[in-house]
Parts: sequence; C-alpha cells; structure tokens
Amino acid sequence: MKQVVTHLSLRPVRRNPQTGQPERLLSFDYRYTPGAGKAAARGTAARPHATRSVLASGDWYKLGVAESGIYKLDKTALLDVMGLKTLQGINPNNLHVYGNAMGVLPQPNAAPRPDDLAENNVLFVGNADNVFDDNEYVLFYSPGAHTWEAQGGIFKHRNNIYTDTTYYFVTVNSTAGRRVPTAAALAATSTTPTITSFTHRAFHEHDLLNLMHKAGSSGSGSGRNWVGESMANTGQLEIPFSSIPDLLPGTPIRVTSSVVANSAAASAFQLTLNGASLGSQPLDAKPNYEFGAIATVSTVTKQVALPAPGEVLRVGLSYSSGDPGAVGYLDYLEINAQRQLLLSGAQLEFRSLSNIAPQALNRFELANATGAVVWDVTNPAGPWPAR
Repeated sequence: MKQVVTHLSLRPVRRNPQTGQPERLLSFDYRYTPGAGKAAARGTAARPHATRSVLASGDWYKLGVAESGIYKLDKTALLDVMGLKTLQGINPNNLHVYGNAMGVLPQPNAAPRPDDLAENNVLFVGNADNVFDDNEYVLFYSPGAHTWEAQGGIFKHRNNIYTDTTYYFVTVNSTAGRRVPTAAALAATSTTPTITSFTHRAFHEHDLLNLMHKAGSSGSGSGRNWVGESMANTGQLEIPFSSIPDLLPGTPIRVTSSVVANSAAASAFQLTLNGASLGSQPLDAKPNYEFGAIATVSTVTKQVALPAPGEVLRVGLSYSSGDPGAVGYLDYLEINAQRQLLLSGAQLEFRSLSNIAPQALNRFELANATGAVVWDVTNPAGPWPAR
C-alpha cells in the first residue's frame, strides 16, 4: 500500500507584485528531508468533538440580537420568546442561555471554532423562591455579529458578511444555569495607572455591490468582497456617526477609509471630518491588460484633532478622476476616538489599549456611576464582574 510521505503545493502562475504583469513558472528545485516533527504529528492530531449536541434534548427557544451590549429577558420578553401564556412552573434558577459569540467563522478549516453551542453566564435579578415574578429578569451580554480586534494601536472591525444578527438559544431544565459570579476587588497601589477615557469605535460598511457581478458577462458574481456607496466622477458623499457623547476635545480622531476606484486614469478621494481636512487618498488607474484587476483599492488611516467635536462625527468624501466615466466606491469607514469615561446612558461599553502588558493592573475611574455594576466581557460567553 502506498504511504503519503509529503505534500507539495505550488502556484504555476502569478502576477508580478512590482510590474503587475502575469508570469508563468518555468522550473523550480525541490528538496525533501525525511524526519519526524510537526509534519509527522499533523496527520495524527485530532480535534475533539461532542458526542451529541446540547440541542438533542429538551425544549429550546431561539432569539436574535442585532448589536453588542447587555440584553434583558424579563417576564414579558420570555413569554414572547417561548411562545407561552404563562411562566408557571418555570424555575428561573434553571434557565440557561446558549450561544457562540465569535462573529463570522474563520475561513481556514484548521482554525479553532466551537464544536457545539456554549452556555453563557447570565445574571438573574430576583429572589430565590424558584418562581419567575413580574419584577424579575435575566441579563446576558452579546458582542453582536460583527467583531473587533486591536491592530497597530487602533481597533479594526471584522464585518460578518453573512448576517447582522447573533442568535441565542434559551432552555429550562432541572439543573442550575451558569451565572455571572461575584469577584473581589483588586487592591490598587500608588503606581497603578488611572484611566479616565476610553476608545470609542464604530464602523460603516454596507455591502451593496459585487464588482465581479457587475463586470461579468454572464451576470454572475464571485468572491466575498463587496463594496458600498458609489460616486460618479466629481461625486460627493457624507457618512455621519451619530450619538457619540463625551468626545474629548483636542484628542486625535483616527479615521480608516477603504475605497475602490474603477477608473482608466489615476483618481483620488478627498476626505474631511466635520469639515476638517483629512487629506487626499489617491488610487492608481486600473490595469488595461487581459485578466487585470477590475478596480484598484486603497486603505489608509488618517487622523485629526477637533477642538469641539460635538456628538456627531461626519466623514465627507469627494471623488475625482481624469477618466470622465470613472466610478468610485466606499468599501468601509472606521472611527477610533477618545471619549470621557462617563456613564451617560443605561449602559456603556468601554475598552482601552493603554497599559495592556501581561499582568498589567489599571484603575478605571468611571464618572456618574453611583451604584453601577461593571462586567469584564473579554470572554463574551463568560462575563465576570470587573475587579
């Protein structure tokens, strides 16, 4: 029987990264050295799988949330979700909420991902009489369908191209559900940094058009890349980011813009923030050879400090090209701005990239927060009280 010793994968054609011209592989050298190591272990590694899904037994009720935040399930909401007329016989201590809060699944098959629904920590507010009273409720946290990660000192979003809704599953059985535990406060010292502001993050991305669909003679598109609002030559567009209270005057506001141009000549976007210039974002002309790219792309991050930012950040874009038939597209916008750490609404989701070294200790001073409770939602499925 033949035994697989090694796998070889190569790309016989490519596009030269400097000239953009297509190139064909004519020859190559390959050397193989047998030996044990990661390659040998790769074939024997097995990913554990659950023997059965948690959904295999019991009654389950599905609910969806559209944004990140803490959600409340009171008696009225549960009656609606469960389709019942009464919660008689429902023990709130045995209520469970399941869901995998990770955004879009990773493309590589080898990347870790949940094998089954995970139970989430929830907070039950009520007494211990095992009856769901009218004034009792359950709180749980969801990061939403779109996720964020820190890159280069700012937050970058990861758009979920498949859904804007995150779904959770509720069940009640004979066992106690997972609850948000209590945690003792950590002792700060005189050298502990005090943080009084946080990074507000927001993005705008509307997947409206697949350029491969527009360019294809068959009318069918391809790929996962979509663009948003379009602008003809000399066109203008304004995208508002509203309801952002307590922005710190004079601090840098970082705007990341990803734009696309379908132009036979060099073109450019001009960007502004609340009327202040963010500069120009140039794009090359699209290639005119066979199998060339159908458009050019540019993604940059610019910043400006506003003396009086207000509560609305308006990003203005204007497009110009030497090609009269050119069309520009907005792919996405991201905002990273500093806000005062002040509880000005029912809830506030905050984070900071200051002093994030391993085992670092910080003191967050949250203003206007008498009686407030703070959750650490670094692990969305298992929030803990911040200490």
